Amino acid sequence: MKLDRFKREALRREFPFLSSFKEELSKAEELSIGRIDAEFLSHTPSEYSVDGSVVGISRGEEISLVISDGTVIKDAVKQEYEHRSNYAHTDTSIGDGETVLHAIDRHGVQVDFVVVRHYGIHTENHFSFGSRLVILKPAKGFRIKEIISEAYQKASGEVRAEANF
Repeated sequence: MKLDRFKREALRREFPFLSSFKEELSKAEELSIGRIDAEFLSHTPSEYSVDGSVVGISRGEEISLVISDGTVIKDAVKQEYEHRSNYAHTDTSIGDGETVLHAIDRHGVQVDFVVVRHYGIHTENHFSFGSRLVILKPAKGFRIKEIISEAYQKASGEVRAEANF
């Protein structure tokens, strides 16, 4: 949905935790609301950037967790990244990230909402700009803790199978 002043205020009332995202919400061009599913939990956020004298591209996503007491853990999921530069004597740097499920397990929290900020959604004249927010909530009956338990059980089974060669 496109955001105007009235929609921004309605969103703040419906989702009080958005007060922690004042700057992001004021700059967002659009916002959508969806559900957390298994595919999203297996997603690894990414960031890609290029800098130089005539280029400034930075696009990616930041994922924040809203836990059951209303606390917000900003940028809670480690992004995989690639950074390039057009300046002399610079190397490309690449790094691994983690899945949303791994981050939730690492933080050891009960997640009520996830806020994803996609930034650098437009590129013009070798510079990126713009952002979009997505608010996600688990569907009724969707238990993230059960998925984490299943992942540990699966990993244990694989380790046992490997150990019993």
